[in-house]
Amino acid sequence: MKTIKTGLLGFGTVGQGVWSVLLRNHGEIRRRAGCGIEIKRIAVRDIGKARAILGATDAVVLDTDAHALVDDPTLDIVVEAIGGTTTARELVLRALAQGKHVVTANKALLAVHGTEIFAMARRHGVMVAFEAAVAGGIPIIKILREGLSANRIQWIIGIINGTTNFILSEMREHGIDFETALNRAQRLGYAEADPTMDIEGIDAAHKAALMSAIAFGVPVQFESAYIEGIQGLAALDIQYAEELGYRIKLLGIIRRAADGIELRVHPTLIPAKHLLANVEGAMNAVVVYGDAVGSTLYYGKGAGGEPTASAVVADLIDVTRLQTADQSHRVPPLAFQPDRLAKLAILPISEVRCGYYLRLRVADVTGVLANITKILADSDISIDALLQKKSHLLECTVGNQTDDLILITHPTLEKQINTALEQISALTTCMNYISTRGARADKRRTFTDILLAGLAEDGGLYLPAVYPSITRDELERWRGLSYADLAYEILAKFCDDIPADDLRALTRRTYTAQIYSHAREFERAAQITPLKALGAEKGAPLYLLELSNGPTLAFKDLAMQLLGQLFEYMLAKSGEQLNILGATSGDTGSAAEYAMRGKRGIRVFMLSPHQKMSAFQSAQMYSLQDPNIFNLAVAGVFDDCQDLVKAVSNDHAFKARHKIGTVNSINWARLVAQIVYYVKGWLAATEPMLTCPLGATGALPAGSTTTVVGPGGNGQPLPKVSFCVPSGNFGNVCAGHIARMMGLPIDKLVVATNENDVLDEFFRTGIYRIRDAARTYHTSSPSMDISKASNFERFVFDLLERDPARVRQLFNELEAKQGFDLSGSSDFARIHQFGFVSGRSSHQERMAAIQDIYARYATMIDTHTADGLTVARRYLEPGVPMVVLETAQPVKFSAAMREALGQDPVRPAAFADIEELPMRCKVVPPDVQSLKEFIAAHTGA
Repeated sequence: MKTIKTGLLGFGTVGQGVWSVLLRNHGEIRRRAGCGIEIKRIAVRDIGKARAILGATDAVVLDTDAHALVDDPTLDIVVEAIGGTTTARELVLRALAQGKHVVTANKALLAVHGTEIFAMARRHGVMVAFEAAVAGGIPIIKILREGLSANRIQWIIGIINGTTNFILSEMREHGIDFETALNRAQRLGYAEADPTMDIEGIDAAHKAALMSAIAFGVPVQFESAYIEGIQGLAALDIQYAEELGYRIKLLGIIRRAADGIELRVHPTLIPAKHLLANVEGAMNAVVVYGDAVGSTLYYGKGAGGEPTASAVVADLIDVTRLQTADQSHRVPPLAFQPDRLAKLAILPISEVRCGYYLRLRVADVTGVLANITKILADSDISIDALLQKKSHLLECTVGNQTDDLILITHPTLEKQINTALEQISALTTCMNYISTRGARADKRRTFTDILLAGLAEDGGLYLPAVYPSITRDELERWRGLSYADLAYEILAKFCDDIPADDLRALTRRTYTAQIYSHAREFERAAQITPLKALGAEKGAPLYLLELSNGPTLAFKDLAMQLLGQLFEYMLAKSGEQLNILGATSGDTGSAAEYAMRGKRGIRVFMLSPHQKMSAFQSAQMYSLQDPNIFNLAVAGVFDDCQDLVKAVSNDHAFKARHKIGTVNSINWARLVAQIVYYVKGWLAATEPMLTCPLGATGALPAGSTTTVVGPGGNGQPLPKVSFCVPSGNFGNVCAGHIARMMGLPIDKLVVATNENDVLDEFFRTGIYRIRDAARTYHTSSPSMDISKASNFERFVFDLLERDPARVRQLFNELEAKQGFDLSGSSDFARIHQFGFVSGRSSHQERMAAIQDIYARYATMIDTHTADGLTVARRYLEPGVPMVVLETAQPVKFSAAMREALGQDPVRPAAFADIEELPMRCKVVPPDVQSLKEFIAAHTGA
């Protein structure tokens, strides 16, 4: 009896399984196939490892030359078990061209190159068998191709990825989050070290594309599939689905429609009593509906060595049986004769009608539910089920002020969902501000309520109860806007109590080419924050985002000029006075003073560390002679200045009596203004990457507080951009964090510090240790000579899942022990979800970066931006733009420029000889009582 000689490409899990099954069941296989099937040759990476598994045998040839195996004329069949799409494609096509049959479990190969491979097989009269490519041990390919061949298939719905089903089962059964479930899957071997193909739905889409081709007699069209993974699901979604009587599964859905075919993979709610809802762990299940047979269900192991090997060996038996048959009498690989394939289009997701699950985090104020249901009704969307729950993010507070509103809609179109979501995200009743430490959580605070305040009454910092979202449609629409109008769009999301026309007028007065006139290229001044391309390094486009073109040549102008306009607007309406108290390490002070000088009803008391700023920075502030500006040089370091501001702000009686407000980055309005240039930077950096307009979508990107399960995008992710931020006080990078939480597609937020590396230490280790004046270095990037980052509490609040009780505990510990430690906590284990990485720069590295950028790109940068570039270069990734925020112009640090480059930077005419002007400044001790007495003496209160 003839023996079929087989070659095996690869000897991993699948290859070893095939060897084992053939060896163990050789008698049964011979009886069924009519002859023996033996593996005669195996191509491996490690011969020693393979020999240890095979034992002492001369029956098989082992070598590392895959091409030699394919070219071996004694082989009848080649089994491809190496995976991937590049080498595998080459070897499979080569085997077919030589008249060898091929068996493969490689769904990615066939989904991407199937048309080419099947054509090659037909041309040479050989077979390609791929039962193992879909659902492992479930013979779904044979069922569709042969068992149900009398039926007109209407739809197929299946759980066809064991990894994601295991993760979702673990999340439901144990109440754990996605990351924890993924880690468990990886430990148990259910998920790869790089799980991207599984968790993002790509693996399931490969399989769905193959099934759609067989079921409907169409070419394989993987590239047209809609794909959405499970990485955006929260434990709350699993819980809420259960409460509504559903379970969430990642499904492959293939459906015949009137004018095409639906081909989609996404998380879907299934009634809890449905058979598919009860498929647990790593199991697979597929339901097929045929017009004659009705619904049939197929269940089994979808992965693993032996289940997959079972399908591979079944294919070997089929090929052995059919190899002597004429090609016209064999079952075609896609079930239909190649010349009879239908030309049916895959419907875009925008044309697919289905139900949606929405989880909205909304303010617990009267009218929210009514407004949302009205918006849905106006968009012709009807509600199938509704659940309202207190938000778990704030469950530790007294008087919760946010709710989770969970909605399931009746079938509708995606564009209707998009329209409704955009209107819902703009609801004025959805904006409320809370303290990071939980004070008066039952009280609603608006934007103007907190505009003139700094710290909350409990010493915490203000944040929105819910971050508003940025939608894909908005990003497309914003590309053509001026900076001023973009600023309006962003501010309007946070400010619902200033009339829209007034707010737009304020931003248009703030952001003009006349105010931001110091651009490197004057003709780009109207862009306000031009993006300067440096070049490509390590395959990553590298940019500078010019933020320092305003009156004081520092990035602080972008927020401070707006703050001045807002303050004047509010004070004019109320007729009140405002005394601004601030602290600066160099740039905040001058930006605030230039924004507030001459403003009616406003006085500025600015604290700066005595003799710790550059000569230019000091002169910018101290040379101002305006009677409403008071400069106080504190005999200490910046942290002493900041502590004085906080101490005065915490004396609520003094603060109220003297109408004290702040302009430091603890002021929420400043932070909002800084979000604008992250959006502007993303738009500019991604412009060269776009070859077509963004598609309409209702899906909100990762980080948004609104979750959409089900169709919600065009299947193509938005390009991501990394930002590197020189940071000392954490205000600038905190704005980037908030932009990312809103949904701006930011890959990494790179925190760059100088030798005062408190923030770098935290992001590396989880330990936050502040330093006293004696241990705070005076460096050549002095604006970052900060030990205690005043905005850091805002990020910690988000990191601790918005638990104000824990924030209070940590920051009380910080005051008592000068630090806190999260290194061993589950909170710190989640830090990568926020995109943060970090690094420090030394004086030597700073100088080297200035020299290198000047030599390589003919561009002069200041010392802080040099810190940013130094650290940014450690995190470059091919194809991902890296935008470094340029925080100041070199002229502010001329001494450092002379040291690095041997020349002075060009100085704008407005600042010629500024150091020679008369100075007005009072040196004061770091004493709270002395500061209060000075303020009282100059406010007349």
